[in-house]
Amino acid sequence: MITASKIFKVLVLIALSNQAFGFDVTLTPSETNDDSDVIQAAADRGGVIRFSTGTYRLRKTVEIDLAKTGPVSLVGDGTAKIVMEESGPAFRWKGTHKGTADPGTVAAEVWRNERMPSVSGLELTGSHADADAMSIEGTMQFTATKLLIHQMRNGLHLTKRNRNILIADCHIYNNSGVGIYYDAVNLHQSNISACHISYNRSGGVVIVGGDVRNVHIDGCDIEENMAEDKPHKSNVYIECTQGSGAEIAITGCTIQHTAAVANSANIVFFGSEIPEGGKEVVRWGHLTVADNILTDAQKNIWLKGVRGGTVTGNSFGEGHEYHLLVED
Repeated sequence: MITASKIFKVLVLIALSNQAFGFDVTLTPSETNDDSDVIQAAADRGGVIRFSTGTYRLRKTVEIDLAKTGPVSLVGDGTAKIVMEESGPAFRWKGTHKGTADPGTVAAEVWRNERMPSVSGLELTGSHADADAMSIEGTMQFTATKLLIHQMRNGLHLTKRNRNILIADCHIYNNSGVGIYYDAVNLHQSNISACHISYNRSGGVVIVGGDVRNVHIDGCDIEENMAEDKPHKSNVYIECTQGSGAEIAITGCTIQHTAAVANSANIVFFGSEIPEGGKEVVRWGHLTVADNILTDAQKNIWLKGVRGGTVTGNSFGEGHEYHLLVED
């Protein structure tokens, strides 16, 4: 039987083969329970990919190679659901930006083909224990808004090198891994704003290793991102012992829960130790924690080896071991 969805799939593939570089296409879910090829074909052509109401199933990662596709935007209105049924990210964004945030270091082809890859208005979930929402590498101005990411491993996984990231108005909720993961990434200038980041059992916002600067976490609700059998045990966890991190501001957030996890903390910042007789080879610090509500953890704020730290205007409650612990 030739169903309407099969006809639509054929028409989409024909349309894609005839399109010039960059297009605007609207997808609907197939009846085959695997939408991977149709979504990949759309991504390979670049442009706007609109997801109409329904459930889309992926059995492999959709690879978005911006240098080949040109600008790509994934768009929904909040009614489309994408289920990753295998391990790995549902979407892997890959760019080629090698410069800094200075406009003079951005190559012409990056401005032309890769600037501001965007995703908005989608629900992403997983049926595999090792399914992630998105992996992001080499991008310039990656922008994520109005997403629901839940029941996956990691939410937004930032790797290798990126610049100028915006994450706003997202629900990153009830995942087994990390909500927003700066994983040994070289990343300057990233803003996380007005997000609900909760019940991610390996940490809410986690920065480990790499070279990270200019992180602003503002106006978020960040709760209970920890579990006894998982690493980090902190709502916001920043560790520079194997890298460098500085110029980080956490302002105007509610950050809380749960004291039920041993050694839990709402905010952790671990700088690097300088060996006796050695010299400093990495930089860390310039941390501001201001005007937050911090409650119900073993430690509300735990700072170790931090330079230039400012803690002001916060409301502290139920720091069961310490409200503020400062070491080294």
